[in-house]
Amino acid sequence: MNSEKVLSGLIRNVYEAATDPRHWPVFLDSFAQAVQSLSVALIVQDLRNPRGNVSAGLGFDPLWERRYAEYYGGINVWVERAPHLFRPGMIPRSDHVTTDRELANTEFGHDFLRPQNHFYSYGAVLTQEASVISCITAMRSKSAGPFDDREVELLGELTPHLQSALRVHGRLASLENRLHGLSDALDHMAQGVMLVDSAG
Repeated sequence: MNSEKVLSGLIRNVYEAATDPRHWPVFLDSFAQAVQSLSVALIVQDLRNPRGNVSAGLGFDPLWERRYAEYYGGINVWVERAPHLFRPGMIPRSDHVTTDRELANTEFGHDFLRPQNHFYSYGAVLTQEASVISCITAMRSKSAGPFDDREVELLGELTPHLQSALRVHGRLASLENRLHGLSDALDHMAQGVMLVDSAG
């Protein structure tokens, strides 16, 4: 695998997704292939009231996404045991937080991860506002083994670009909302309005 070529392709996909959200699945697919992952997702999680919402995901059954949002996000053992690792720029690895035996014996591991053939996870924290974080996470099976240093390095190189892309995406979404608001206001005016420049 040509790591520089892979990284440049991922970065290109990230910035395409920043301006057009329909490209997030393309980025997630290429990232999943690069790190040999079954499933990847962009997740928003509240560390004080831990419920997680998958903003964009690949390889996750919508039923399990809903169960994570409604219940399992609140008992995510990785978040519970290592809240200090969930800060922007950090790249937590599940095998550094729990042993295989500990994870398998938790409700989160046994009832949520095992039915999906998930066991190892790693990811990067992208943003934090108060107790709410956004992160990218990748999952794979126990037989595939934990994520290694090369994969951590790849995500480390990618993280600043993901953070920039999310900022761009947020600004564009804010502008779109303002434009929709102005358009709605004009639509509801009782009189007609003309907008002209200094030349009429």
